[in-house]
Amino acid sequence: MYQASCAVTTITLLTSGTLGDVRPFVALGRGLQRAGYHVRLATHVPFGDLVRRHGLAFAPLAAHPSDLLHADPAAPPPRDRAPRGAGATRRVVRAG
Repeated sequence: MYQASCAVTTITLLTSGTLGDVRPFVALGRGLQRAGYHVRLATHVPFGDLVRRHGLAFAPLAAHPSDLLHADPAAPPPRDRAPRGAGATRRVVRAG
């Protein structure tokens, strides 16, 4: 009998901000898991326990969310300073 091997697709979700920003991504990740995907959530270290508690893989971001609160008021808004593209995003996520 022939059995096709099926590789599980891994989806990495990336979010930054507060608990209110992270929770919807946890819910999305759980839904994707129920649909058969392996999900990794990349976010700030303080939310790692929350992510893992819900059965998702965790990838820590190098920055801390409080860094956003203490930014220079004269600096461009965070959306204008955000890394662009997959290569830039890889530099933000710590290898682990």
